[in-house]
Parts: sequence; structure tokens; C-alpha cells
Amino acid sequence: MHIFAALLGVLGTLAFLLYRFSLLKQGADDVIDTVEHMAGAWRRHRFRRKADRPPLESETDPRAAAAALAVSIAESSGPLSIKAESVLCREFRNVLGASDGSELLAYGRWLTKDIVDPNAVSDRVAGLLNEQLWQSQKQDLLDMTARVSSGNPIQVQAIGHLKHKLCL
Repeated sequence: MHIFAALLGVLGTLAFLLYRFSLLKQGADDVIDTVEHMAGAWRRHRFRRKADRPPLESETDPRAAAAALAVSIAESSGPLSIKAESVLCREFRNVLGASDGSELLAYGRWLTKDIVDPNAVSDRVAGLLNEQLWQSQKQDLLDMTARVSSGNPIQVQAIGHLKHKLCL
């Protein structure tokens, strides 16, 4: 009988230890879940912050920024005509070295879809363009925007503002 009692005591101790270990595992799982939830919340916060910014402010390619600038100046006098679109595409191929100007035109339109004022576009991309372009490239960009404009006073003022922002 004493062997049976000892065996029952060992089994009871094992059952108690297994129960305590399962509680310990559950607590560790809860801590891991909390840490993973906090990391996911931080990633969601960073993504939301980036997604809430206008796409033009997130742009790092100077060609795309220049295209957005040219499109905003050309569109400041009204919607682009077929002829103006072809002139923009040709300028993008010649000045910016784009293989397909229509892609850059569409991307420039998308970047500036919510911005009406071309001066605001100049303000937003001036830092990027000043950092990554040489003086001759800035002058080429200024000449390109002058060629795509129709001479509207708003466009002339926007080109003057761009000239000031590019330190020319």
C-alpha cells in the first residue's frame, strides 16, 4: 500500500508541475503576443504616417519631381491639350532622358493631382532638385518648363518662382 501511496504522490506532483508549467507557458505566450502586437502597432503607425503624406513629398527621384513640376506649370492655365501632352512627352524624352515620356507624364499628373498651385509644387521639390541636380541641369529644367508653358501670366510667375527656388 505504501508503494501505491508513493506512486500516487509522484503522479500528483507531476500533475501539479505540468499544470504550473502550462500556466507559465500561457503567461509567456501572452507576453510574446503583447510584444508582437506593439511591434505591429508601430509598423502600422509608420505606414499610416507615410501614406498620409502627399506622394510628392515622398518622391526621391529628381526626374519624377521635374516631371511633376513641368506638368503642374503646364496645367496651371487649364487642362492639357493633346498637343501640350505630346510636347511634354517630347521634352521628357529629350531633357529628362525618359524612354517613354507618356509614363512620366502620367506619373507627374498623379504626383500633382491634389495640388493646384504650381508654386506649391516648386516649394515641395526644390530641396530635392537643389541637392541632386547640377547648375546646368537646373537650367535645362528651367528652359524645359519655359518651353512647355504657353506664356500665361500664372505660368510666367510660376517659372520665376521656380528660378528663385533653384537659386538661378
